[in-house]
Amino acid sequence: MNKTTKQYLITFAVTAVVHAFCFGFFNIFYNTNDDVGMALIAKGYFTGSPEEHLVFINTVWGYLLKFLYQTFPKWEWYSLLLTGVQFFSIAAIARILHGRATLLSRAAFWMAAVFFIVNLQFTHVAYLALSAGLLILFTRTKQAPWWQFGVGVGFVFIAFLLRIDAIATGIFISLPFLLRKDKRYILAAASLFVLCAVSFWIHLKSYDSPSWRYFQEYNLVRGALNDNPNIADFSNDAKALKRAGVTSDELEIFNNSTPPRHFDLELLKKIYSEVKLPTAARYIKTLFLSYNALLVFIALALVAFYNRSQYNKVKIALILFSLIVLAICLNHYPKDRVLIDLLFLVFLFSLVSSRGFSKKPLQLSSILLLLFFGVSSVLFLAKVNPKLEFTQPPQNNTIPLYSNYRTYFGRVKPFDMPQNSDNKIMAASWLVDSQVQIDQYEKAGVQVKQHFSPMENPEIYGKFLFLADTTSGSRNFVDGPMKRYLQTQKLQVHKLTTKDAFILYHITANDTVQ
Repeated sequence: MNKTTKQYLITFAVTAVVHAFCFGFFNIFYNTNDDVGMALIAKGYFTGSPEEHLVFINTVWGYLLKFLYQTFPKWEWYSLLLTGVQFFSIAAIARILHGRATLLSRAAFWMAAVFFIVNLQFTHVAYLALSAGLLILFTRTKQAPWWQFGVGVGFVFIAFLLRIDAIATGIFISLPFLLRKDKRYILAAASLFVLCAVSFWIHLKSYDSPSWRYFQEYNLVRGALNDNPNIADFSNDAKALKRAGVTSDELEIFNNSTPPRHFDLELLKKIYSEVKLPTAARYIKTLFLSYNALLVFIALALVAFYNRSQYNKVKIALILFSLIVLAICLNHYPKDRVLIDLLFLVFLFSLVSSRGFSKKPLQLSSILLLLFFGVSSVLFLAKVNPKLEFTQPPQNNTIPLYSNYRTYFGRVKPFDMPQNSDNKIMAASWLVDSQVQIDQYEKAGVQVKQHFSPMENPEIYGKFLFLADTTSGSRNFVDGPMKRYLQTQKLQVHKLTTKDAFILYHITANDTVQ
């Protein structure tokens, strides 16, 4: 066994030990509702057959999952592939840092690895794969074998499939490190571009059907509205609401539950045109108060500029990062996970390009990141998310229609996904209006057209129960805007059962006696 092979085996062994420690000693759950929903779609939980349309993930990855679920249905492929990509990405980064980083910097990296493992989420995994791929390509010499460039391209391509945003923002801030004239490097970049272009074309073609195309367009605008920092001001602006033709109660329904019937794509675009340009005051408030990574960013920026003659590429990368934050804050609340991933990428590039430089700035930034990822991991693991337990079983011939995938199941473990059942809960949340939900309605004997609202359709609200999470003020939402809005539709809402942070309710006509 040669020295290189031995080093690779040691790296894989350490990575395996860290993963085993995290999965063995901590309760690891999917960090967001999105992963649970996409895993359920992929395995066919909602419709009974695996599905490639994963909404936030490229359908090339979806087709792979569909094939695996159809061939080996007993395996939890969504979790296997996601944790597999995470494992090899962390191992690849660790191997690159060996000999290029101090002990303290490597300790900060492994603490970050623990943070990403316990915060399992497809966006984090995409950025880890992107980081591994870019670092491999950046550190290859002109004499490096072709297969090493191929591995780097493979990691970046997987990142593209998992989250196209990871490619756009990650490569943007990495530009100072990626500009090279090496022939093999250029060919690798060209190959990557072709792979991404072909997979993106396949993704677009897979959404060619009218229902999926409408759903995709609708959710792009809906997501932009939900993340817009000015929507709160808009909901209190009577003149703006009148121009858009909506009420504040209807907007609350849209933000917290299934959209009202007239909230079609055209109306959403009209509302977005009202809120997409923030005032200066709102812009500044969003920039400085909406995410926790700001202090870490400021600290890293100060460290990077500690010595004016060094770390020029890191300085440029941080400036580009600042531009991304400024652009995001125009119309979106910056998401912590994206900003943390981008800062981590800059940190990794600073480590692999630091030979011959003073170590003091890197040591300081390593200490900051070590503390940040350590505290963040502890705080995340301390969170409690209860699982719903009905105090009484749902009524006969009704199916729960829920607002959050983790509401019904509790926090879902990666390899313990809910199994298929005859009485499936409805695909709701961001799957409202999707072909998946339409198929479920048709199987339940309900014919629907886009755009529709299950809250107002008499064929639907009599057959389905609505389940909501009340931990974030949803209880007040049900008793306030939702009840007032339903009254305008000659409907009423009835609480059936309440357990801990959850409420189950049924919508009926005003003259229906419960």
